[in-house]
Amino acid sequence: MKRGIACILFLAFLAAGLTGAYACSNTPEEDALLEKTAAELLPAYTYLGGSVSGDTMQLLVDKPDGTRVLICLSGLDDSPVLVESTPLPPGTLYGYENFYTSLVFSENSSLLEGNVLLADVSPHADGTWGVSLIYPFDAAMFFLGPNWVSESSIRFYPRYIGAHPWSDITTIDWSTLPHSLEEARFAVDSTGWAAVCNPNPADRLHLRASPKKDAASYGKYYNGTPVRVLSKNGDWWRVDICGVTGYMMSKYLTEGAPLETNIDAMPQMTFVNESAALYGSPSKDSACTALTSDYDLWLIGILGNDWYHVWDNTTGLSGYIRQDEFWPGNG
Repeated sequence: MKRGIACILFLAFLAAGLTGAYACSNTPEEDALLEKTAAELLPAYTYLGGSVSGDTMQLLVDKPDGTRVLICLSGLDDSPVLVESTPLPPGTLYGYENFYTSLVFSENSSLLEGNVLLADVSPHADGTWGVSLIYPFDAAMFFLGPNWVSESSIRFYPRYIGAHPWSDITTIDWSTLPHSLEEARFAVDSTGWAAVCNPNPADRLHLRASPKKDAASYGKYYNGTPVRVLSKNGDWWRVDICGVTGYMMSKYLTEGAPLETNIDAMPQMTFVNESAALYGSPSKDSACTALTSDYDLWLIGILGNDWYHVWDNTTGLSGYIRQDEFWPGNG
C-alpha cells in the first residue's frame, strides 16, 4: 500500500513539474506535497522539512517518541524503497539559505557547540544513502563518495580511497561528522585497497584471469583506478575492480594510509548522443540501462576494441559502455 501511495504522490510531483533539479528553496506547492507524502507514508511522524529530485525524496521527521530522523526514498516512479537514518542530534534542521537540501547542525544542537555545519545526503547505486557533502562554516566544504573523500567533486581532484564512517545513514554516528577535509581523510580506512600505478602514466595494467602474463585479459586499467585487494601472493595480487575479479602484477599497484589517487591518466570522453547504454558485462546480451551525461563517469579501463569499463564514483555505479558511444572531448 505504501508503495502505491508513494507512486501516486510522485505522479502529483510530475504533474506539477517539481521533480527536476533543485532550486534555491521549496515552493509552497512543493512543501504541501512533501508534507502530504509524509502524512500518507508515516502517519505517526511529524514532518519538518524535505525535498524531491528526480525519483528520490528526503523527509526530515520526528518519530512519535521525539527522535528526529531523515527518511530517504528512491525509485518513486517504480518500486519505492524507504531508508531511515539513525537518530539525528536534537535540533537538526533541514535547509539553510541556498543549501536548502542540507541537514543543518547548529549551535542550538548538542553536536557542535557553537559552530554550524551542513551535510548533504545522497543515494548510492547499491540502495544505501550516505553523506555526500560537508560544509563547516569555519572551513572549506569537502565531498564524500561511497569509498572516498575529496576537497572537490570535480573529476580531476584527488580522492582519498577507502572505507569511512559516513557512507551509510542507517549506521552513522552523526556526532562523528568531520569538520575539515584533513579530519575526514585521516578517518578513511584504506586497508585492503590499492591503486593502479604504472611508471608510465600513459600505460595501462592488465587484469588477468589467472596469475600469469599470458592469461586472458579482462581489461587494461588506467593509473589511479582503485582496486580492492582480495589476496596477495608474491608478484600477483588477486583484486576486485567494481565487481570484476582477477589478478594484477603487484609491482604496478600502490598502497597507502590514507590511499590517495587521481584520474589524470584517464581520458575525458563525451557521449555521442544524449545518453548511452550501460551494460552489466561486456556483452550486448547482458542487462543494460540508459545513462545520461549527468553521471560523473570515470573511464577506468579498456576491453579490446569495443568496450570501456566505467565507474560513477559519486554513486558507486559501474559497468560497460561501447566505445562507439563516446567521442574524445572536454565534456
